[in-house]
Amino acid sequence: MADKRDWLLILLALRDASRPLDPVRLQKGMFLLAQEREIPEHQRYSFRPYDYGPFSAEIYSDLDGLVSQGLVQQIPAPGYTWSRYMASTDGVSAAQEIVNELPTDLLADVQWLEELKSEVLSLDFQPLLRRVYEQHPEYAKNSVFRG
Repeated sequence: MADKRDWLLILLALRDASRPLDPVRLQKGMFLLAQEREIPEHQRYSFRPYDYGPFSAEIYSDLDGLVSQGLVQQIPAPGYTWSRYMASTDGVSAAQEIVNELPTDLLADVQWLEELKSEVLSLDFQPLLRRVYEQHPEYAKNSVFRG
C-alpha cells in the first residue's frame, strides 16, 4: 500500500528522472496531487497557507529520509540556501516497484502525476504560483508573492 512518501518518490523518479526538482516544485506538485486527485487521505500531505502558497513541512522530513536511504540525491543549488532533489538509480527502481504494486484504480493518478511533473518543470516560478493560486486561492492568503 502506497503512502505519502511513495508519491513523493514517484514524482521524483518517473518521467524526467534526471531533472531535479526544487522545493517549490515539490511542494506544489504534492499539493496539486492532494487537491486534484482522489487518492486515499492517508496518502496525502496536509498543507497550510504559507509564504509561497501551500506548504507541508512533512515533505522535507520525508525527503531527508529518502536521501538517507539512498533513493534520492540532494543537489546544492549554487548561490541559494535550498537544494534540488532527484531520484537515484535505486530510487527509480523503488518507485517502479511501488507503481507495479499499486491498485489499478491509482494508475491514472501516476500518469497524472507524471504529466504534472512535466508541467511544473516547464513553468517558471511566477506562472507556477499563479496556477496554484488561481485554482486554490485559499492557499494564497499568507503569500508574500503578489505577481
